Amino acid sequence: MTSRPSVFRSIIALILVLLAGSIVRASGESTDWKPAEAGKYLDEREQVWFERASCVSCHTVLPYALARPALRRLAGAETPTPQETKLLAQIKRRVANWKLLDTKNSAYTTIPTTH
Repeated sequence: MTSRPSVFRSIIALILVLLAGSIVRASGESTDWKPAEAGKYLDEREQVWFERASCVSCHTVLPYALARPALRRLAGAETPTPQETKLLAQIKRRVANWKLLDTKNSAYTTIPTTH
């Protein structure tokens, strides 16, 4: 389990990276940073996570959940990516079935799916 200081450091690092991009754009300097490419990379990493795990892991999913909507807006895209949609559906499913997960014999893979 990740300690709270590590989570807070990760969140602060993400905020600083996002702010740095805004400051560079505001100062008029050109940058090679491409929000659409950064979003594509995050989507690919999220897809790999979903192929390997059925849980919503805070250390893996939280940075994605925080950064992806902002990158989508910066890239001018209006609709959520398939990975964002899948993440939201998985979170809703986990919350709806929390009583099944909150038992001694529960495993992360026991969440009913809706295919």
